[in-house]
Order: sequence, then C-alpha cells, then structure tokens
Amino acid sequence: MYFNGRYIFFICYYCVISMKMEPGIKEFFRRLSLSIGLCIFWMAINMTIGVKYDYAFFEDGIHLGNVLFYIWVIASFTGLILMYIKIWKKPIEHLDD
Repeated sequence: MYFNGRYIFFICYYCVISMKMEPGIKEFFRRLSLSIGLCIFWMAINMTIGVKYDYAFFEDGIHLGNVLFYIWVIASFTGLILMYIKIWKKPIEHLDD
C-alpha cells in the first residue's frame, strides 16, 4: 500500500485524538502535530514554486517572478508565524495536573 505524507498525518492525528490520555497532554500533542504539519505544508508549497518553477534562482538576473516569489515567501512566513502565535497563545488547561 502506498503511503504519502497526508495519510501519515491523518494516522498520527487519529492516534492522538483517539488515545485515552490526559486532556492537557492530548491538547499539547494536537497543537504540536498541527504546528509541524503547517510547517511541512508551508515548506512544500514554497519549495515547489521556487525550485520546480525556477523562481528561487537568479539565472540571468532579477525578474518579476523572482521578486514576487520572495515577497510571497516573506508574506507567507509572516502568516505562518501569526498562526503559530494563535495556536500556542492560549494556555493549555490541565497540563500541570
């Protein structure tokens, strides 16, 4: 059977959600898996656009596509950091029990 990243993510997420464990630990693992998944998704999108379509490299000089790609990388990285702040800002209840 062929497994790719999406199936592995869903299997890991299902295991974390369905396991009988403390609610604080469960919430911590949920946030951790969401953070890792977002990072991998962000890197996959940017590497696909940058490397496969040659927007990350300056071969004959700087072109409009290169500039737009790097503006996108900075803007999406800022969005990723804001998502991390939103995910981890709320304290995890029952973690210290």
